[in-house]
Order: sequence, then C-alpha cells, then structure tokens
Amino acid sequence: MTSPFVSDQTRQHQTFRELWAREGSLARAANSYAGKTGDCEFALREMLRDQLERPIPGLCLTLPRRLADEPALQQEIFEALAVQREEIRRSHGRIFGALAGLQQAILNSLARAGSEPAFGQITLAEARCKDLMLVARLLVEQAAIHEAAHDCGRDHPLDLRLCKILLKASDGTLAEFDLKLEAGWPLQRILMVEILVESLSLIPPGHILPFTRGGSGTG
Repeated sequence: MTSPFVSDQTRQHQTFRELWAREGSLARAANSYAGKTGDCEFALREMLRDQLERPIPGLCLTLPRRLADEPALQQEIFEALAVQREEIRRSHGRIFGALAGLQQAILNSLARAGSEPAFGQITLAEARCKDLMLVARLLVEQAAIHEAAHDCGRDHPLDLRLCKILLKASDGTLAEFDLKLEAGWPLQRILMVEILVESLSLIPPGHILPFTRGGSGTG
C-alpha cells in the first residue's frame, strides 16, 4: 500500500512504472496512462526523457523464482546490476557499443567456466544479459519515438493523437527488435547500425575515411 506521505508526483511515477512493467514497452505504458488519466503531457514527457537513472521495469518478471531462497545471490545480482548500469550511463556517445561489449564479455566469461558453470554464475549472467537487453530495447524504442516526434514538429498538440503516432513508431521498431532477439541474435548484431553510427560520430571533423567509391579500400 502506498504511504500517505508519498507525493503526488512520486505516486504518478510509480503508477506509470507499474503500467510499463505490465504493458511491456515504454510507449504502450504511456498510451495506457494517457488513456486512463487524460494526462497526455506527462505521458509524452515520459516517452521522450532519459529513463536510465532507474532500473527498467521487466527484469523481475524473468528471474528464477527460486532466488527467493538465495538472499546472498539476490544481493550479488543487485550490486552487479547497479555497477553495470553505471557503466552504461557513463558510455556517452558509445552506449550501443558498450551494451554489445558487456554482453559479449559475460558470454565469454561463461564459456571459460566450462560445461557446467555454477547456478549462481549462470543466474547472475542471465540477469545481467537480460538487463542489457532491456536497456538496448528501450534505447532503440526511444530512438524511433524521437524520430517520429521530430517528424510531427514542435507545433503538434500534446494530445492522445500524438501519443498514438509515437506508439506506432515504437511498435514497429520493437517488433523487429524482438524478432531478432527471439532468433538468438547477440546485441552486437542487433545493434549493428546503431554501433556503426556511434563509431562514425567519433571520427574527427575533416578526417577522410579509407574507402573508395567501390569499397575496396585502395586508391
């Protein structure tokens, strides 16, 4: 039960995050919130703002229930995810590359553990990989949302119609992302375009890429 001392703003955010966990995506939560409350401005602001300061709803639904009997392992996972999220937040300008690199490092660590890694090691690796996936999924969704919002222009009313437009952009992008995830693609492959764009943005102005028009790399 929510404390009577919790502010209206805090309660608003709690309600929104509960919807997010239930609906499965940021845009679906925002549209559900806007439809239930009529507060389209808050819903749109949540779709567009940085959401990485707090854990993304959804991970708790996928962790093994037997963790309830492993308080030490729960604490280890909590601490590992906190460190991982801080590393992601610090990866300004190369966040997609950081997500892919972290996932690959976790998988490599499991591979070095041999054919039968311990339950704790597997569970920790699964939690970290699922959290990386949730972050990647959110950032890809928000990129589509921002692009759709930009196309609508600054003069578009902050109404339910705009929420629906951004939801459509989100659904299309996430459908593609989830298909690749279900096919077993690693983040390095799923985020290939985003990682390439990041790498190109780090090239100093005026630097000439070593490619010819034919792509042979020779003069």
